[in-house]
Amino acid sequence: MENINPYNEIEFRKTFTNTEIYKKLEQNFSSQNLVWDKFVITSKIFKSKPKISAQTPREANPTIFSASVFYYLLPLLEIDYDLVYDLGCGGNMFKSYIPQLKGIGAEWSSYQNVKDPSWPNISSRQDFDNLPEWIKHECLHVHKINIDSIFYGDISDSFNDNFVLTHQGYFQSIFSICALHFYPLHLLKKIIMDFASIIKVGGRGFLSLNLQRMIERESEQFLLETFLTKHPSTSQYEQYVRKELSSINLKFLIVDIDLTCIDEYFDGNIRLVIER
Repeated sequence: MENINPYNEIEFRKTFTNTEIYKKLEQNFSSQNLVWDKFVITSKIFKSKPKISAQTPREANPTIFSASVFYYLLPLLEIDYDLVYDLGCGGNMFKSYIPQLKGIGAEWSSYQNVKDPSWPNISSRQDFDNLPEWIKHECLHVHKINIDSIFYGDISDSFNDNFVLTHQGYFQSIFSICALHFYPLHLLKKIIMDFASIIKVGGRGFLSLNLQRMIERESEQFLLETFLTKHPSTSQYEQYVRKELSSINLKFLIVDIDLTCIDEYFDGNIRLVIER
């Protein structure tokens, strides 16, 4: 599987700077803080890794924004879908630029950690606002919860086998950026197929994965059996990824595999735009 329509910064700049999305980005971020590089973490203005596990790279670097990621999102926005979903939305930051977006998140951080078993479950910020005043008071003043960290998503759910089973052909337009790679490498094909299966026929999806997260979760036995070494080279990993993709019967609008940065935890190094 060769790359298909990979990112070209020069060509993308020519078209993207004329869009309404870019104008909004320019209002919120200075031109110096918009990253056009393919890999955000190798850009000169990138600051640091997240300091806490619940924090996403975008939350850890709130003063910068990845303009290049919209290269992969624009094919989803070419068609006038009623809704666009962000699966694993983190801070739900794309909602500011895609009005029809619904963020799906599984983060429960603060409230779930302190709630009494008798307290209601909540699945949105509105649910929190509707809690009894005494519960909200305890959360805010006893447990010192930051209200903005309770839940960012519009929908609370987790990507697992049950989610895939109950959402077959459900989404017209959906993307997931560095949220579905917390599985071992040998499940790469399954992850891609599961993601594609939840896209409605005629719909589109963008899936981004960071290969390093999958490598970290793989067993030494699999590495030895597949690569004949516990420490495969980058080229061996790339060959494996491309071979897995070539065995998948999907229509790819974009295939952009670039392992120059093996641990690209901001926007990923395996980027696929799929049309069903």
